Amino acid sequence: VARSPCAARRTPRRPAAAAVSMSDSGAPEQVVQMAQSQAEKLRSMLAGAAPPPELERLEALVKSATASTNDLGKGMYELLTTMTLDYDADAETNSIEKNDAPASLEPTAELQKKMTYLYTYGMRMTASGLLDVDTLKDLIVARLGDRVGMTGEQLDEWLDV
Repeated sequence: VARSPCAARRTPRRPAAAAVSMSDSGAPEQVVQMAQSQAEKLRSMLAGAAPPPELERLEALVKSATASTNDLGKGMYELLTTMTLDYDADAETNSIEKNDAPASLEPTAELQKKMTYLYTYGMRMTASGLLDVDTLKDLIVARLGDRVGMTGEQLDEWLDV
């Protein structure tokens, strides 16, 4: 079985959250709470700065009556990629602020480390049933590969995953 969602497709396991009660949106309540917690934490860390559109989209999904587990997982992953690549954390103040990273980035060792983290985090989300493989593949290509001008296969090779 290939480890990379860009190299091969596989069937994800059912979400562990499937055994918990369902929210009004149809997603398990545990998933809704996880998404809400991520949004609240990141909003509080912005310290009054304008939120990224991904945060507002995730908050809207949490309130949505139609959001699925995959929708919420996609929203959480999109927010995570934005916060990892476009924001810097200040441990002393427990806050984050937008950095001046360009939309297109040069593939450096530091960026490779961040993208490897995001890639493997997405794989864990797929394994736990929060994202389906096709959604993750699309997100990795669009949110990671496009930032460094690479296809999914090139990104797999560069990240050594």
